[in-house]
Amino acid sequence: MPGRRRAISDERSPDQTAAEAPVEDVLLSGALAEEASEEMLAAQVGERPGAEHGVAHDEILHGPVTRALLRLAWPTTTTAALQGLVAAVDVIMVGRLGGASVATVTACRQTLMVVQVGGSAVAAGCAALVAQAIGRRDREEADHVLTQSMLLFAAVILFVLMPLGWFSAPWILRRLSSDPAVFRLGLPFLRVLTCSQFFTLTGFAANGALRGAGDVKTPLTIITWANAIHVVLNYALIFGVVRLGIPAYGVMGAAFGSVLARGATGLWLFWLLGSGRLALKLQWRFARGVDLGTVWRVLRIGIPTSVSAILLNLYGLLVISILGRTHAGTAAVAAYGLSSILRNLGTWTTWGLGEATMAMVGQNIGARQFDRASQAAGTSWRVGAGFLLAVAAVCAAASPWLLALLLREPDPARKAAVVAIGVGFLVSQVVALPFTGVGMCLRGALAGAGDTVTPLVIDVVCHLLLGLPLCAWLALDRVWLGWGSLPACGWGPWGVWAGMAAAAGLRGLLNLAYWRTGRWRTKRA
Repeated sequence: MPGRRRAISDERSPDQTAAEAPVEDVLLSGALAEEASEEMLAAQVGERPGAEHGVAHDEILHGPVTRALLRLAWPTTTTAALQGLVAAVDVIMVGRLGGASVATVTACRQTLMVVQVGGSAVAAGCAALVAQAIGRRDREEADHVLTQSMLLFAAVILFVLMPLGWFSAPWILRRLSSDPAVFRLGLPFLRVLTCSQFFTLTGFAANGALRGAGDVKTPLTIITWANAIHVVLNYALIFGVVRLGIPAYGVMGAAFGSVLARGATGLWLFWLLGSGRLALKLQWRFARGVDLGTVWRVLRIGIPTSVSAILLNLYGLLVISILGRTHAGTAAVAAYGLSSILRNLGTWTTWGLGEATMAMVGQNIGARQFDRASQAAGTSWRVGAGFLLAVAAVCAAASPWLLALLLREPDPARKAAVVAIGVGFLVSQVVALPFTGVGMCLRGALAGAGDTVTPLVIDVVCHLLLGLPLCAWLALDRVWLGWGSLPACGWGPWGVWAGMAAAAGLRGLLNLAYWRTGRWRTKRA
């Protein structure tokens, strides 16, 4: 970008200076200059303000791969696990209000996940560029990418996503559930949560960029405080606190608590980024105009990932739609919401491992260390698959007790039906989750390499072309096509679980097969 680098001039050219000096002096001065340059660059990247919040740059590029990856991963996976834990606590709270409230929160949060995951995926473009800039030891470029990305997010959220989400809420809810109670509870809930997306999505961008720079502790601190505030406010606003004069808002209390918690911690994050205390800094001189070149580089990486993430969450919405059309109806949707919370305690953690893999692969590619990047990805997917296998086994074994604990339903027969359906889902995840871990970790590695198109193609094949048709055919009595209908298996929710497991398995295997071809080495961010 013109004007971002300062030219250094001299009365004589470097060639003239070298020609006038003895050969020994030239060699010595060159060696000293190279040493000084390395020390200066190391100071810029490794000892700048905020470096103590993350993993040292040299540790990412040198030394034991597993140690560096796990040091990058643990704050990110802890952050993700906290997100999943808070979601579980929310469901426990809302579960005490009944099955209709659980179905409402499940449908609305799945809708917002389409927006949130899409936004966080675009943030992956920012994170990948920041990681590679840090790998090249170009801190100013990293700050510039962060600032331009935040501008882009703010404009899209304020002028597109928030108005669209507000006015389309009735249309969305009518297509997700035919239950009048879900629509009545869900419309104000969804609209209030839409207003919190500014801080949620810009936080995704900022935290992703910080992870790309190796600062993994600041996002953990911010999200820990956000979740703590969120839980306290949600409890107070859902059930009320008589002594403090706080009324019980029911389901809406969960929405109000989320807005207040995200707003407070979002403002804190903006202040930290502008203060220069972190590994990256919002450079307000870069915010005076839009750098279309940088914005396009972010979008070129982020848009395929965003489309893929949106398709995955649309896939989740369509799965809910299929479940609602089975004989189990709302009970199947409630079971999916409850059991997904338990599964997501593992997948959120593995998402954090994927983010750490993106940072490590991106920085090593920026430093032209392709073999080390490959080694980091290999370590990551093996750890992710093993961890999710353990999570799935524990959840399946304890699922009857855990699901009964999560749901407060006055009708014993209905509660037993929801628990039985949820147990079936968690048992199916023993097969599906290890492949999910492989796919998630290698998606992070490919994002760090700047390749986000291939994972998009794999997701379209596995979920849209295979997963959804298979779920519908296995679950429903008849599958409607454009020219008529065909008889189907009619397995109900258990057919959906089988279809989802098959799609997850194929997705993991295809990501692994592509990574091993080595074509990602030719990609450029």
